[in-house]
Amino acid sequence: MIGDPTRLSQIIINLVGNAIKFTSNGYVMLKITILKDFTKKVRFLFEVSDTGIGISDEKQKSIFNTFTQAD
Repeated sequence: MIGDPTRLSQIIINLVGNAIKFTSNGYVMLKITILKDFTKKVRFLFEVSDTGIGISDEKQKSIFNTFTQAD
């Protein structure tokens, strides 16, 4: 597969790390599903779920803004 493994790993590590940080009891789950398998392309769905405290609606508005990061 061709992609940006550094960026993908950063995103997954951040999502799972935050889920672990705010989940003192319960579980954190990373699920990867193949949605479509084309001849030369594959589409994946990455899901992180947990039983942590969650993020308030007010904070959600500010944390999902676009950002860039140097490699």
